Amino acid sequence: MTARRWAVAAVALGLAVMTAGSAQAQVVGPVRASARVSSYVDGMSTFIWSPGGRVGATVPGDVELEAGWKADVISSASVDVVTAATPSISELRNEEHVHARREKAVASIDLDAGYTHSSENDAYSHIFEAGAARGFDQDNWQVGLRGTVSFNRVGLRGEPTAEWRQLAAYGADATLTRLLGPRMLVELDYSFYYLDGYQASPYRRVPIMAGTDLVGARWVDERVPGLRSRHAFTTRVRRWFGPHLTGAASYRLYLDDWGVVAHTARLEEHVTIGHGLSGRVRQRATLQGGASFYDQLYAEETTYRTRDRRLSPHLDALVGGSLFWQISSGGVLGAVSAYASGDLILFDYSKFDGPIATYTDEVRMEPIGTVFAGVVQLGVEVRP
Repeated sequence: MTARRWAVAAVALGLAVMTAGSAQAQVVGPVRASARVSSYVDGMSTFIWSPGGRVGATVPGDVELEAGWKADVISSASVDVVTAATPSISELRNEEHVHARREKAVASIDLDAGYTHSSENDAYSHIFEAGAARGFDQDNWQVGLRGTVSFNRVGLRGEPTAEWRQLAAYGADATLTRLLGPRMLVELDYSFYYLDGYQASPYRRVPIMAGTDLVGARWVDERVPGLRSRHAFTTRVRRWFGPHLTGAASYRLYLDDWGVVAHTARLEEHVTIGHGLSGRVRQRATLQGGASFYDQLYAEETTYRTRDRRLSPHLDALVGGSLFWQISSGGVLGAVSAYASGDLILFDYSKFDGPIATYTDEVRMEPIGTVFAGVVQLGVEVRP
């Protein structure tokens, strides 16, 4: 059975389970739809333009169905992808997903299931997910469990698909939520991810060199371990401060068996402005250590070596905001809303070297330092 047929079978099974036991049939509910477009640009000559949309409805059995699509149009000359053989890349990635959800499907348990397929000319992924959640003590407590399985293949442009490298990933997530009075919500989350297969980039090369001058460097394939176990522990607190202000804070500890440890703190404030307008402000900071096998420069060909800046020690910080506008709450189209958001991101890659041309026409490996990036997103949503 092909992966696509497995996807259809999995979604059909999820629908059958969630529909079972419904008291009476319903007609298909009003359709809801949304569309959005976003763009990303950074100081390493990477540009991503991403249109997308989704449509959903409630079908017989009180099952909420949703289908969506998005694309990423990528152009980059980043030091993370550029090697001696590839001065720049351009890529088109398409992603389609279907998702089904039913509240109180079995024994007061909310169930959901979904399938995502993404493809580009040198990679594809099949991702299956399913989750369950149940409330206790009049929903003052809620427990959630989620599982994810993905099958991926990656290769080189023009390479036969049969020669592409394989990667399987298995994830599990457990969440405990507690309502502390009418104004505060606390959430604890643990996530585990296990990856088995090819996790390097077939395009990246690592220079083996005695100093910082690239003249005479020997370029070898990137090589990282084939197995990786990832753990994340997150604590979130949400508090209602009044009719016009809600705040949230979270801390996340990440660690894996590659030696990477990261700390992430987030803050978010939601403000009701009035006349259908509301706003959201967010801040985030992440401090991450490097992988155990990461070196700024490799003087010899080690068992594992990488040019992935995400595996280097680095800092990133984000500040951004969103504006939401409820255009109408009725009429022929139903409720129509629009939103716009923007984020400014700072990356500090002082421990990651990139090729720098000097005034003497030499090419040296030097720290790329601080890099800025920006994200802008626009969207519209129609609900019955």
